[in-house]
Amino acid sequence: MAHLVTGYFSFSADETGERHGGASNRGGAVSQERIAPERIAPERIALGKEGEALAAAHLKRLGFKILETNFRCRLGEIDIIAATAGKFLFAEVKTRRSYDFGSPLEAVDQRKQRKIFKVAQFYLMKKKGPDREIRFAVIAVDLSQSRATCEMVEFTNLF
Repeated sequence: MAHLVTGYFSFSADETGERHGGASNRGGAVSQERIAPERIAPERIALGKEGEALAAAHLKRLGFKILETNFRCRLGEIDIIAATAGKFLFAEVKTRRSYDFGSPLEAVDQRKQRKIFKVAQFYLMKKKGPDREIRFAVIAVDLSQSRATCEMVEFTNLF
């Protein structure tokens, strides 16, 4: 089995070419519990929306057209789906006011990576458009300073 690692996203491909996400169990059972939106503090929802708006503006400055925000299906959600003439970009946005709980990039674990990958496959099946390169990114929005910053880490060759 060949192993492909691209930044924080890692997938394996067996001899048939089928890809599988790498499992990560950090010393215990992984909780599959989903947090109901009504149980998320309003401040956290507002923080996430602010970060997503800043990330979308950042992508627009880079020449991307925003196709979808908060695209949801039965498999999960992708924060931003954007495109240029030659590529689709599926972006997960992580926003932080402090680094007390780690960096935004560290928050996208393998479980979340697999979910993003599956939702992207679903989106591409449903919204088949022109052939384009497929890319994935984590956009880290840092609000801990007086001025917000966006850092985009892009990963290629996942399909």
